[in-house]
Amino acid sequence: MTNISTSDQAEPTVAGLQAELDTLRAELKAKTDFLVDISHEIRTPLTGVMATASLLMEFDQSQRNRNYIGLIEGSGRTLLKILDDIFEISRIEAGRLQLEPSPTNPMAVINEVLASYKEDADYEDLSLRVESKDVMIPLMLDGVRLKQVLTNLVDNAVKFTEEGGVVISCTLSPTENNEYTLYLSISDTGIGIPKEHLESIFIPYRFALGSDHRLRGGSGLGLAISKKITQLMGGELMVDSNEGVGSTFTISLTAASALPSELRVEETSSAHRQNLRVLLAEDNEINTLIATEMLERLSCHVVQVTNGLEAVKAAENADFDLILLDIYMPECTGIEACRTMRLNDKHTKTTIGALTASFAPDEVRHCLRAGMDFVVGKPFSYAQLRDTLTKWFPDDIEELTIKV
Repeated sequence: MTNISTSDQAEPTVAGLQAELDTLRAELKAKTDFLVDISHEIRTPLTGVMATASLLMEFDQSQRNRNYIGLIEGSGRTLLKILDDIFEISRIEAGRLQLEPSPTNPMAVINEVLASYKEDADYEDLSLRVESKDVMIPLMLDGVRLKQVLTNLVDNAVKFTEEGGVVISCTLSPTENNEYTLYLSISDTGIGIPKEHLESIFIPYRFALGSDHRLRGGSGLGLAISKKITQLMGGELMVDSNEGVGSTFTISLTAASALPSELRVEETSSAHRQNLRVLLAEDNEINTLIATEMLERLSCHVVQVTNGLEAVKAAENADFDLILLDIYMPECTGIEACRTMRLNDKHTKTTIGALTASFAPDEVRHCLRAGMDFVVGKPFSYAQLRDTLTKWFPDDIEELTIKV
């Protein structure tokens, strides 16, 4: 037997180490790209399931059927949340999460999150409300990421609360240099967390709450993602909990004021303009059928095309109030179609929205940079589409200008 001493073994070279590092980076990128593709492929058929369920929920009056439809919707949302968590943690680990601060009203973000969970809370007979003693002013924050963190925390709070409710408390404290510290607390009256598990709940790939967490669904990644995003935003996410009593998660973030010299305030509307002319570009037959049905029930006149080239041609030959583009279409993507339309003076002010199964924050920003006015992520519901029309085509709105 020949013994090989340590000195006889080849020492790793800088070039060799760099090659190994490049290989690992390539593998990590391939994994992330694979998850992006899989996310899109799963979201597309899931849109058909959940959008159909939302239509039935709106118009089926049979309570027994509505109960079954609610189960379909709830299961779909759970599957979607798991999919999003797996996708997001892979992006964070690959270092591909980037922040883009913009003027953000924290109260507007809170209200969006509460609205999305109101139905779940009502179904479970839970209260869901917000408390704020301070006037919220716009801050330079990444509103998309703040909403993502709040959504994760409210989702957990509702999921693990059987009686009582969930309260979001919001306070704002001035610091210096025109900066403010924002404190957001999400408190519930749920099952609570044992003291010995408080640290491990933020560790990825670990179900700190054991079998009870698995019974209630979820990937176990939401809190880890929220912690990492909050830290990237320069803030902190803390938890205080008592088993059997409830939990409070507190976010603290310091950001500069984004208050302009004057604020434009729109009165809210509960309805949208009728008889909107809508161009729908979607290559999936089922999603086209469902989206058209929803839009027609919302009193829209719909023209259908199946790819970006057809969308550009249709937009040149007719006038539309709203153009809805799927992002991934053959021959010409929704992004390319939007850019082409924006080059035409006719469409510099036309409202263009994206319908996309790639709904990660970075993908949303990609759509907005291309000239989209808004992004609706698949799967979407009838209520989401109705609210989108109400926001962008409100009926009888007055704008007020307030000097500050």
